[in-house]
Amino acid sequence: MMTSLLSIFDPGSNVVLSNWVILFSLVFFPVSKLFWKTFSLIQSMYTMFVKLIQSMFDSKESLVYSSLFMFLFLINLMGLIPYGFSLSSHFSFNFCMGFFLWISTMIWGFSKNLNANISHLTPMGCPLILVPFMVLVETISMIIRPVTLSLRLMSNMMAGHMIISLISGAVFSMLWLVKPMFLFLNIFFFMFELGVAMIQTYVFTMLMMLYWKDTE
Repeated sequence: MMTSLLSIFDPGSNVVLSNWVILFSLVFFPVSKLFWKTFSLIQSMYTMFVKLIQSMFDSKESLVYSSLFMFLFLINLMGLIPYGFSLSSHFSFNFCMGFFLWISTMIWGFSKNLNANISHLTPMGCPLILVPFMVLVETISMIIRPVTLSLRLMSNMMAGHMIISLISGAVFSMLWLVKPMFLFLNIFFFMFELGVAMIQTYVFTMLMMLYWKDTE
């Protein structure tokens, strides 16, 4: 089982249709108050996040990051569904998304205010002899931002999926007397992974928002 543990992150070949069905069914999932008497958890979380974004950005910018939040949350949620392909567990997907979002903020920020963004590379009160070293350090830390974003999201999502896969595989090899215990344990880790998916979506979006604010 250990040799095939990472196979859970491979693209599905015989369930490709189900992946698309899952993706589009999530879009039409009733989370609005139009369908329910009270707000659902997803609707409440999304409303709270949108209010936070609107207090920090203009209407156009808040629309971008609220859309990013829902898109990434649906991607993370799709990875928890059986036979769903976990896109956020792959570095290539996370890096492509993070890199293009980061480079767009850099281009916009430097084109809007070049002098202010260059001055951020040197902290105030820094000795003159340390200026070249500080510029190098700040430049490297700025360049590796999409890499750290991608690795953080990938590692957190992969860890949860691998734990769930290990417990699920152990359930089938256990005696009937102890299977219910491992089944409830698997349900607990699934709910925990759902919380991790929400938190990682929030962290990823908030960091992109902070990177945007740094360039202003």
